[in-house]
Amino acid sequence: MNYCGYCGRPGHNRRTCSNRKQNLTKAAEEGNLYAKAELERKPVTRHCGFCDLTGHDRRTCENLKDSVDELGTINLQVRKELCRRAHAHNFGVGSLVSVKARDYVDGNYVNVEHYGIIQAIAWDRVGYLDEWDQPSANADPVVVQFLSSTPHWPNERRFCFPFEIGYLGESEREDFSHWRFDGDLKILNAIRGDKEGESSLLDLTGCRKQAKKLIVDMEWGHSYTSRRIDGAKKMVESFTSCEK
Repeated sequence: MNYCGYCGRPGHNRRTCSNRKQNLTKAAEEGNLYAKAELERKPVTRHCGFCDLTGHDRRTCENLKDSVDELGTINLQVRKELCRRAHAHNFGVGSLVSVKARDYVDGNYVNVEHYGIIQAIAWDRVGYLDEWDQPSANADPVVVQFLSSTPHWPNERRFCFPFEIGYLGESEREDFSHWRFDGDLKILNAIRGDKEGESSLLDLTGCRKQAKKLIVDMEWGHSYTSRRIDGAKKMVESFTSCEK
C-alpha cells in the first residue's frame, strides 16, 4: 500500500493530499509566496518511461509486458535450438574438450593445446543478444574445468558452444568466423553426463525474466525494442540445420 509523503496516511500521495492543500491554501492567504506558487503550479503530464504514452507508468505498461512476452518467447526458441544442437553432438556436462591457444612457454609464444571437461552450462543465461555467442572468456555460459600443461593457465574458463550456431548469413559469417570459431572448443569425447540446468532451459518464465532484464538494463524504449524484436524473429527464422 502507498502512503502519502506529506501526512503519512495511506490511499493517496503528496500531490493529491487534502491536508497539504488545506495548509497551502491557509498559508497563501497569509501571504506565503511559496504556498501561492505551489497552488498555482499546473500538474505535470506524466509519460511512461517505456512507450512515452500518458495515463500509466513503466511498471503498468502493457506495451512493455507485450514486448517482454515476445522477446521471452524468442529466448525460448534460441534455447531450444541450442539444446537440440547440443543433443545432436551428444555434448553436455562431462564431455572432454580441447582448445588451442598461443601461450608463453620457455621464453617463446607457441600454440598449446589445452584439455578440459565440461563442468556446467549456464542455460539460464542463454538467449537472444545474450552471452552464448560471445568470445569473451568471462561471459560465455559453458564453464570448463581445464587440465593444462602450463602453470598460469586458469583452471576454469568460460567458452561459447563448440558448434556453429548457423543463423549468420554468408557475408556476416566471413567476418565473424575468424574469432567466433577459430580457437574455440573442440569436442574430443562426446559423453553426456549430468543434465543439470535443462529443466530451466525450457522455462518460459525464466526466458521472460531474462528478456525484461535485457530491456531494462539496456534502457530500450518501445520503438527500439520493437525493431530489435523484428530482427530477432528473422534471426530465429534463419536458423539452419547445417552442423559442423
